[in-house]
Amino acid sequence: MEAAIEDASSREHGLVLYGLDINRAAAEEMVQRFNGVGRKLAEKIVANRTEFGLFKDVYDLARVPNVKGKVFQRITGMVWPAQLFRHRELVSKLIGVVGDEIPDVRGVAQRFKELEGFLGCIMIDQDGLVLSKTWEHPSSEALGAFAPQMFKKLSRYVKQLKMGNIKTLTFFTDETPITLVTSGAILFVALHKPTRFSKRQVELVQALATELGRKLDR
Repeated sequence: MEAAIEDASSREHGLVLYGLDINRAAAEEMVQRFNGVGRKLAEKIVANRTEFGLFKDVYDLARVPNVKGKVFQRITGMVWPAQLFRHRELVSKLIGVVGDEIPDVRGVAQRFKELEGFLGCIMIDQDGLVLSKTWEHPSSEALGAFAPQMFKKLSRYVKQLKMGNIKTLTFFTDETPITLVTSGAILFVALHKPTRFSKRQVELVQALATELGRKLDR
């Protein structure tokens, strides 16, 4: 059962889970409300909140030691997204900002291009506008224009099949593998080097796009 996130978008009140504002609750309240959260862990959550500031969303709870896996799921009602946090340190370096600062998408794109295994990327907003592009190829402009349409059409077909929603799409052309990830108001398009493609690269693109989308939506 998913937690009722009643005020997740409110930066003044923070995050309400199962009727409890985790940014204002005392340790004892967390012990009583969250199944499987003991006194020591509750105190760590409060201490982390005091030292590093409010939890902006459920993923920020991962800052707290031991809030992983089943513990994360008990508090939030969400499955622990291990693939996102596996690349957390590298993603932070690529994003290049801390706290609530807005990332410079051009800087993010340039740092991403320098990663081993990638040719570059294209970042597109919800209106189809290319925010940044570091893939130097004759087809880069066309891909930037077509990618949102491709993603929307395939997503519609998958929904008709009653197979859920698509958040990540990877396909292979004769020249290079391409991964598309939608997050918030952006579509992140990553171009892989054909000889270095791996599932771990796709996970990194997912993690980066997810964090970038969260920060740009604030």
